[in-house]
Amino acid sequence: YERWLMTQRGMRYTSNSKDGSWTLKERWDFSWAEQGSEDIPAVLEVALKVTEKPKATLIGYSQGTAALWYGMVKKQSYFATRVNRVIFLASCLS
Repeated sequence: YERWLMTQRGMRYTSNSKDGSWTLKERWDFSWAEQGSEDIPAVLEVALKVTEKPKATLIGYSQGTAALWYGMVKKQSYFATRVNRVIFLASCLS
């Protein structure tokens, strides 16, 4: 099994600004909704392409569960065709 870990935007390892020119406001100007509708699908696309698998199992933890729920609601058909199982741990939504 392969495991792919995703971190949220703004962390030093996720910077798209190679020259470090982002301000703190620019680095942290995003929401967990954007993580669910943009970031998770982007990581999922790369993982599926690299592994050459048709679907993946996703595991969300804490804030990741909120982002994943949002993404799955907003992009139902996208996730339905690429995800076979979702596991939510320490969900921050009830």
